[in-house]
Amino acid sequence: MHGTITASQTRQVDDDRVKIGRIVEVPVLKIGHRGAPLAAPPNTMAGFRRAAELGCDWVECDCRISNDGVVVLAHDSSVTDSSSNEHVRVSRYTAETLWSFNLGVGEGVPTLTELVEWAKESGIGVLADVKVSGIEREIGDALAPLPNHLKLVAGADEGGRKRFRRLFPDLPLSLTLNRLQTLTIQSHLARLNTQAVTLEQSLLTPSRTARLKADGVLVLAWTVDDIETMIRLKEMGVDGIISNRPDLLAEL
Repeated sequence: MHGTITASQTRQVDDDRVKIGRIVEVPVLKIGHRGAPLAAPPNTMAGFRRAAELGCDWVECDCRISNDGVVVLAHDSSVTDSSSNEHVRVSRYTAETLWSFNLGVGEGVPTLTELVEWAKESGIGVLADVKVSGIEREIGDALAPLPNHLKLVAGADEGGRKRFRRLFPDLPLSLTLNRLQTLTIQSHLARLNTQAVTLEQSLLTPSRTARLKADGVLVLAWTVDDIETMIRLKEMGVDGIISNRPDLLAEL
């Protein structure tokens, strides 16, 4: 059974923040960064399937918008069609055309809806990282079929998080902070209706992790690709580890 994060029965709601209690049913959530990028091209269905085969509970993906307004999965603004070696700009093509390209495994650029359909059938969580602003409604709608304990949105800027919260009051959001912002992390959390944080692993300390968890915030570390750091973070008490190496996550 894949690990999940479940909301508690009680909620405390105020004007500024929604706080949702959670129980983590596995020692640490194993999250495949863009799938399993060493085994298959990143942000492809082949990569997501491989991450699940290697034991990941969740997969992380990058969200952009196609020319026809569909949320598609790509980290950069352009992808490379291996059949022609052509670099194609994601925003210039329809979702159907983007799928027709070959990213290296006979698959093109998938849509978030396609990933969600597979994840729902497989019991896998989806961590959707927002790469462009203004597509909050499209992302929220695409994620709608997944229960809240199997979806999380990260990467949006402050305006984007506010739009997500206005459009989807119960959609779980994760705040990604830089080194400077971690100095005032509690004020950011209180202001932005955020249930989780995604932090670069070097910014996590035992005291910071404990403080966040005591406030009911889910703590996710990225991007961790060596087993020693994975073990240290697990012992520190982080709730999830995002990695390019699902094969190493499997050892935890």
